[in-house]
Amino acid sequence: MNLVAVSRKRSELMSENFLFDDDKGHIRSRLFGTRVVIYDSLIYASMYRRMFEIFKSGAIMILYETGKEAGRSYGKSLKDKIGEPQQMAGTLGRLGAASGWGKIDFSPLSLVTWTLQEKVILKIRNNFHAEAVGQTGESSCHFIRGLFIGVFEAMFGGEFVCNESKCQSKGDSYCEFQLKRPSTGS
Repeated sequence: MNLVAVSRKRSELMSENFLFDDDKGHIRSRLFGTRVVIYDSLIYASMYRRMFEIFKSGAIMILYETGKEAGRSYGKSLKDKIGEPQQMAGTLGRLGAASGWGKIDFSPLSLVTWTLQEKVILKIRNNFHAEAVGQTGESSCHFIRGLFIGVFEAMFGGEFVCNESKCQSKGDSYCEFQLKRPSTGS
C-alpha cells in the first residue's frame, strides 16, 4: 500500500470515529459524543516519568486503578450503546486504532449468556504507551491493564484479573494481556 493510500485510509478511519470542529477547536467521539483530545508521546512520557519520580512504585497502582475506573466507565458506555460483546470488542479495536493507541486484536470471545467462558488474550501492536515509555526491561502498561479489566468488568460483571505477559517495553514485538476470572482456589 502506498503512502497516499495509507493516509487516505487513516483519514477515513478518523472521520468515521470522530467529529472535528475547527471553529471551536473540538474533536468529539461519534459514538459517545464526548470530547477527545490528542497529545503526543513526549507529553505522555513526561507525565509517566514524573509520576514515577514522585510516587515511586505507588505510580503503578495509581495508573492501574485510574485505568480500571476509566475502563468501567468506557465499558458501561460501550455496553449501553452497542450491547453485543463481539461487536463491542470490534468497536474497541477500531477506536483504539483510530485514536492512535495501536492495533488491538482480541482472541475470540467464548460466551454463554453474557458469561465469559475462558481467558481472553488481547494483543496491542505498535502500542502508543509502551513506545512512549521506551525500553524499561519490564512491563509498563499498568494503565492499559487496568483499562481492560474495567471494560470487561463493566461488560460482563464480576471481577477479572489481567496479566501483561509480553510488553514492548521489555523488548517484545507487541504487548499481550491475558484476562480471566480470578481463580477461586480448591
